[in-house]
Amino acid sequence: MMRALLYLTIFVPSFAFSSMNLELKNGKTEFLAVGNPGFLKINGKGSGPEGEISVSGGKMNAKIFVDLNSLDTGMSLRNKHMKEKYLKTKEFPKATLEIKDYKVEKWSPSSPKFSGKKIPATLTIHGQSRPVTLKAKIDDNGQVDSSFEIKISDFKIEIPSFMGVTVADKVTVKVSSKISEKPKESLAKKAK
Repeated sequence: MMRALLYLTIFVPSFAFSSMNLELKNGKTEFLAVGNPGFLKINGKGSGPEGEISVSGGKMNAKIFVDLNSLDTGMSLRNKHMKEKYLKTKEFPKATLEIKDYKVEKWSPSSPKFSGKKIPATLTIHGQSRPVTLKAKIDDNGQVDSSFEIKISDFKIEIPSFMGVTVADKVTVKVSSKISEKPKESLAKKAK
C-alpha cells in the first residue's frame, strides 16, 4: 500500500499542482476591416504572436505580443496611413494580449486539444487597454486558432477615412500559432 501511494505521488502528478511554461511559434496575425460602402474589404496580414503562456494550479496566464509594424494590407500608401496616422506604431509598436487566471482543466501540451472556448483577455493597442473575448481552439498538434472583434474607437484610434470611403468601427482579428513547451534552458536564462 505504501509503495502504491509513493508511486502515485511521484509518477502521476496532478495537473492542478503541476506547472508548465509554453511558447508560441510559427504563427500569423490577420485582420478584416470592412469599408462603407460595404464593397471595400481590407485584409491585413502580419507576423505571428510572440510571448509566453504559463499554466499552474489549473490556471492559465499569458502575455502575448504582436508587432504592429509587420501588418501589411497589400497597398503601401494604405500601410503608411495605417501605421503612421491611425496605429501610430512609432509610439505604440506592439499590441499586447493578456490572459489572467483563466481556469483550465485536464489540459497539457501532450494532450492540448480543446475547442469552442471563450477566454476573457485584455488587449492593449494605441496605449489603451480594453477587455476582449477570444474564441479559441487548439488541435491535437498544438495549433492554436483564435479570433476576436474590436471596435477601434474603443482604443481611441480615429476611424480611417479616405476619398469618401470610411472603414467600419468593428474589426475582426484572427491569430494563429503553434504552442509548445518552453525549453528548460531558456527558462533558466530568464531567471538570471
